[in-house]
Amino acid sequence: MERCCSKAKSRELVVLVAASSVRLLFTGLWFTPGILYVAFRDAFQQSAAVTSWITSLQYFTTCITGAVGGFVMPRFGSRLVTMTGGIILSGGLLTSMWTTHIAHLFITYGVLAGFGAGLGYIGCLEAVKETFTSNVNMAFGVSAFIANFGIMIFPPVLQLLIDTYTWRGMFLVLAGVELNIIVVAAVFPGRHRRPQFETSIAQETAESYSRGDTCSDTNDGTKDSLLHGGSPGTDQTVSLEDKTVKPTFLQNHYFLRNRHYYLYVLSGTLFLFGAGIILGHLSAYTLQNNITDSYGAAMLYTVNALSMACGKLLHGVVITKNRINPIKLHIFVCGIGGLATLIFLFHIPLPVLYAYVVVFGASNASIGGALMPSILLQMAGSDNFSFSVGVYTVITAIGSLVGAPVAGWIYDVTSSYTTPFLLAAISMISSAFIMVTSCHQIKPIQANTNEEV
Repeated sequence: MERCCSKAKSRELVVLVAASSVRLLFTGLWFTPGILYVAFRDAFQQSAAVTSWITSLQYFTTCITGAVGGFVMPRFGSRLVTMTGGIILSGGLLTSMWTTHIAHLFITYGVLAGFGAGLGYIGCLEAVKETFTSNVNMAFGVSAFIANFGIMIFPPVLQLLIDTYTWRGMFLVLAGVELNIIVVAAVFPGRHRRPQFETSIAQETAESYSRGDTCSDTNDGTKDSLLHGGSPGTDQTVSLEDKTVKPTFLQNHYFLRNRHYYLYVLSGTLFLFGAGIILGHLSAYTLQNNITDSYGAAMLYTVNALSMACGKLLHGVVITKNRINPIKLHIFVCGIGGLATLIFLFHIPLPVLYAYVVVFGASNASIGGALMPSILLQMAGSDNFSFSVGVYTVITAIGSLVGAPVAGWIYDVTSSYTTPFLLAAISMISSAFIMVTSCHQIKPIQANTNEEV
């Protein structure tokens, strides 16, 4: 017995390290768009609004691919989905080095690389969720913490590669690095074969109790327990296979009828709109105002990544130890990040800017760290987890897609970043306020969450 437990723990550790490593390889591209934005702007001499679409489109494609990954995950499993994503991501980066027009980057880097990264992201979440039988929320937090080292490493490395080999050489090097995803993802679990129940027992029970029922009718007219065991007042027992009720799409995906799920999606969309503005134009802002040089601007993204890593780990610890409701924590960190962004209304010296990116990083950790999968796992359940994440990422990606280009358009008109950053602050604060009514819809998470049927 002890040997089996030790083997299971070792398996969990291997998958956790592998999932974290895969996320490390592509998350650096998500949260350092400002570095590439400056390089593309200098290379193609396009407006700020047009250039911003490249990095925004990459993250948007990554997010909408979550729905595709969530749909194919039950059929192919996290291993094959993630390995396929690694191949597509590497191919998109490789073809980007040969582009001769900025429109080509929309396809190669924006669409192909984004599609591959999206498959890898949803595959990592699914691998952790399928492998861990307890403390899964802590595992999400640890995975996100390790992945954030990629965001810390990428900014100075990307700037060094651009200065040494130009942006074309940078893409060639990155294409080779991202191929490691294929090797690392080989240890992920394959297709998970669940017992083929026609309906979710937990959902059927919840719906029946909401109607005031405690039992259901069998085909012969007798009463049968909702848990398909002995019925009250009778010795008859009916097996699961005796019930062949075909569920509808909404019955299978019952979280789609929960208005609090849509409020959470809207909250994520508003926050990513503001975060997209900050991440997309922070580097250009510092260079325009002569706050620091290009390497100093790159270090801002590194400090932001370190703060995000610590924030994601801390979020996982807090919610696992049952100290706070995850939605309340989401409201708090998003609100703090929005309020801190108001400092861009004033002239900011470099030390204050470093302090800001620390606060912003801790706030940005609420999206994609331990909080998001934890909340969605409770709202949608284990069986619908991948699909709920996919729908969430598709819709919230709209905020990230339009954030940086809108800020670029405003900058082209006003020649100032004050208005775009004020818009970012308002959007992030709003993302916190709209979740206030949902505080009591999610219970604090227990330290051990074993899922049993």
